[in-house]
Amino acid sequence: MRTTTAQAPADRSLTIGDDTSATTTPPRHGDPRDDVFAHGPRLAATGITFDVISVDAPLGLAALRLLREREVPLGAVIHDERWGRIGYLVPPRTDEPDPDDEPGGGPRRIGLGAWVVVPPDDSYATVTWLRPPAAAGHLTPTGIVWDALREAATTLGEAKPRT
Repeated sequence: MRTTTAQAPADRSLTIGDDTSATTTPPRHGDPRDDVFAHGPRLAATGITFDVISVDAPLGLAALRLLREREVPLGAVIHDERWGRIGYLVPPRTDEPDPDDEPGGGPRRIGLGAWVVVPPDDSYATVTWLRPPAAAGHLTPTGIVWDALREAATTLGEAKPRT
């Protein structure tokens, strides 16, 4: 196995082997160059502090418009442009199932044991906050989100051209 050692800035050595492993000395605290992932998306565990209701973007945006028009106090809302999905952060699931939770591309609840991508602060990312989380950690009540999604689905269904 051939190993190459390259000198990195500020006395950090980087060792790269043919097995694609890389090791580096621990980063110094406070140097922004050391935190290469500081501005990228992060993963957050769901099911303890919050769940996410994930829907296709057209439906999620239509529901968001309805909620804003009604001046509903909204919690955080994520837009994932990569997959064309909108995610509403809601309180963690209780024992009762969500009747509208559908497999496949429809609305689905992401809860305990799952992870979601949380947007970075960078507004140029493909995962962004449509509604950033509030300092108080407010979450939109689950029933309100499901009601808005049902109404938006009805509105979108009526807006489709008939063939």
